[in-house]
Amino acid sequence: MLEKHSPQAGRADLRGFEWGYLAREALGSPHRILVKEGESVRAVAFSGDGNFVAIGAREKTTILNANDYSPRLSVAGPVTSIAFAKDGSRVFIADPGSVRAVDLKDGTETLLTREAGGPIAVSPDGKNLAAAAQRDNVRVFQISPWDGKRTFFRSSAPFAFSPNGTHLVTSSRRGYLDWEIEGERNE
Repeated sequence: MLEKHSPQAGRADLRGFEWGYLAREALGSPHRILVKEGESVRAVAFSGDGNFVAIGAREKTTILNANDYSPRLSVAGPVTSIAFAKDGSRVFIADPGSVRAVDLKDGTETLLTREAGGPIAVSPDGKNLAAAAQRDNVRVFQISPWDGKRTFFRSSAPFAFSPNGTHLVTSSRRGYLDWEIEGERNE
C-alpha cells in the first residue's frame, strides 16, 4: 500500500518525515520475504534439526535451506498440512484426501495413503503420524515401515501427540478425547 504513494521518477517528493516513520513501522522488525505476495500459504514447518523450512502454498510445497533460505526442493500438488520426519530426511505433505512423503535428498515422492489427509502431526518420538480421515475419524500410522496402526472414531482435528508420543488428544463433538496410541487395533 505504501509503495503506491512513492513519487514517480522526475516528480517532487512531497512526503514528510511522518511518511518515512510510518513506512518503517509498517515493515516491523527486520525480516525476509520467503513467499511473494499472491501465494496462498496453507502450512509452514521447520525440520526438527533446524536445517529446512517447508512452505505449503495452495498448489505446491517449497522446501528451503533454513540457513540462507535458498530453494532446496519444490513439490507440485495441493497442500493442507506439512510435517517433517524427526530425522529430517523426509517431509510429509497432506492434502484433504492423501498423505505423501518426499525424500529431501533425492526428491523422490511416495504416496503413503489415500485413507486420510490433512491436517497431520508427527509424534515427538518420530514413530507415528496422525492424519484426519473421512467421516470424523483420525488415523494413526506407523511411519517406518509405513502401516496403519489405529483409527480413532468420532474424532477430528485439531489433534496433538503427548510429549512422549504415547497419547493423542483429538477433538470430537463430545469434547477433547485422550487416546492411547499403543493398544488394541480398532480398524
